[in-house]
Amino acid sequence: MGVALVALFVALTGTSIAAVSAFPANSVGARELKNGSVGAKELKGRSVTFGKIAAGAITSGLVRNGSLTMADFDHRQLPTGVMGPVGPAGPIGPAGPPGAPGPTGAPGAKGEKGAPGALLGAIRVPTENIVINDSPGSGTTSADVGQMCGRGERAISAGTSWSAAGATDVLYTVELRPILDRRGVVMGYQASGANGTGTQRTFTLYVLCYRR
Repeated sequence: MGVALVALFVALTGTSIAAVSAFPANSVGARELKNGSVGAKELKGRSVTFGKIAAGAITSGLVRNGSLTMADFDHRQLPTGVMGPVGPAGPIGPAGPPGAPGPTGAPGAKGEKGAPGALLGAIRVPTENIVINDSPGSGTTSADVGQMCGRGERAISAGTSWSAAGATDVLYTVELRPILDRRGVVMGYQASGANGTGTQRTFTLYVLCYRR
């Protein structure tokens, strides 16, 4: 009797083991499991991912206080804080390199025609001259001559000339400078001439004067 019971136990155990090991891989699904039969102990760590959680399944009561950070929220779900005070101005940075020249602008509008300028009166040409004697072998001899315009006149230009000036004669106008009054108005001219011919020559100054 005892042997029969042992044989029966072995036969039944062997059948159960064979039946369990006979399940194909991935053949046990949700329909084969009893509700509430799978708990935290039966789940492998990190085996439940976001895609396996139903929408709305996790409520505020299931979330531990202080476990969520700003990175866990969409930026549109976070309230906007109060604007802080304006910070102090930073130091001025170094000057940047010059930029490339810009394109040439369009021509501006043509301006209005100006009023006619005042015409000069009749031009008068007073002259003044000086005789400069140069001795042979002495190099050059210089002298100055000046000419002022008349009362109420102003000078606009001047020129010089030499008497009997040949192509090879050594005759120079060294300087021609205006004579100004205290207001800076040109009232006449002064000229310096140099004679290196070894003879006597006349140096003449011409001043162009006009009346305002």
